[in-house]
Amino acid sequence: MKLKEMPGSVGEEVWIAKTFNCDNGKNIFIGNHFFGSYNLTVLDAREVFIGNHVMIGPNHSRTSTHSKSKTTTSLFI
Repeated sequence: MKLKEMPGSVGEEVWIAKTFNCDNGKNIFIGNHFFGSYNLTVLDAREVFIGNHVMIGPNHSRTSTHSKSKTTTSLFI
């Protein structure tokens, strides 16, 4: 699946290096000007929001909150 085809949302000027892994992609919302380095994993059982102008280094895992929680997780670096 291409990044722009993920059911969540993807902003402008988004680049993710090989290898990108996720649960299903439908709960990932990426803002504009995002850079994800090698081996990025996003476990999106719940919504995961990545803001604008974010860079994530290599070998990083990001998880959402527990699936029974009513909160969402946002990442602004």
